Amino acid sequence: AVGNSQGEVSVWSVLDEERLQLFKAARGSVNCLAFSSDDRRLASGGTDGNLAIWDWQAPIAVANCRGSTYDVYAVAFSPDGMTLASGGRDHGHLWDVATGRSLLHLHTGDFVTGLAFSPDGRRLACSSLGGSGEGGVYVWELVENRGIQTLRGLDTQVVQLWFSEDGKSLAALSQNWRIAVWKLASDVPPSPCRLLHVFDAPRGVAAL
Repeated sequence: AVGNSQGEVSVWSVLDEERLQLFKAARGSVNCLAFSSDDRRLASGGTDGNLAIWDWQAPIAVANCRGSTYDVYAVAFSPDGMTLASGGRDHGHLWDVATGRSLLHLHTGDFVTGLAFSPDGRRLACSSLGGSGEGGVYVWELVENRGIQTLRGLDTQVVQLWFSEDGKSLAALSQNWRIAVWKLASDVPPSPCRLLHVFDAPRGVAAL
């Protein structure tokens, strides 16, 4: 994927050397791009804090992340595709991919140049030029499962929930007829909660 100063994004097939998609992503320049691990989502960051998550094949913006004050210079998806990290001028951020909601502000220093999650998603590394402050490389430990946990993956209100018979999985139906299935966290053996599937349900009169 390639962005330009006119706010356009081109997606190319490396093997065939063919352009698969061209769409307008921003009114200003596109500074950074990142694919999710399943290649279904593409995040774009640009001038004036513009940050969006795209279904690039459609192409439509599935979430707009609002809250960055200045240019966004780096974006990265977590390995499970549930969280997006962004950085640029001022603070860095963690975002919910499904809704675009801000999850956490990070004190990254100014002029962030790169972001990367560890393969297990439990650490986030950030490089910064510092600007008028201190630059360098920062690493955060991202701790989950403290107290009540939020299960992410649906972008509208949930109307129904179902546990599996063994209690190890949970399914939820949202108002826009989407169903998510999560594998719940386990202490023996230790394993985090993770989203397994999100798919469209047959539409009826009302999701109840």
